[in-house]
Amino acid sequence: MLPTFSQFFKDSVENLRSGISKSSLMFLNEFFKADHCHHGDTSGDAVTGLIEKVMPSVLIKTNYEKVFISREAK
Repeated sequence: MLPTFSQFFKDSVENLRSGISKSSLMFLNEFFKADHCHHGDTSGDAVTGLIEKVMPSVLIKTNYEKVFISREAK
């Protein structure tokens, strides 16, 4: 199901509403810290696809003017 949501996560990170953007960054932070990403519960190709789709947007947010957004992106 992860490839299906990759565009959704990207759009959420890029959302102009700072609350939505922050929430999606917090979710991605927890997702990548979760054990299932490291123990094979999620397909490696699916995770790689998510990273390729979402990370350019996350990197842009690391230099965002609102500190609480850039803090979550780092």
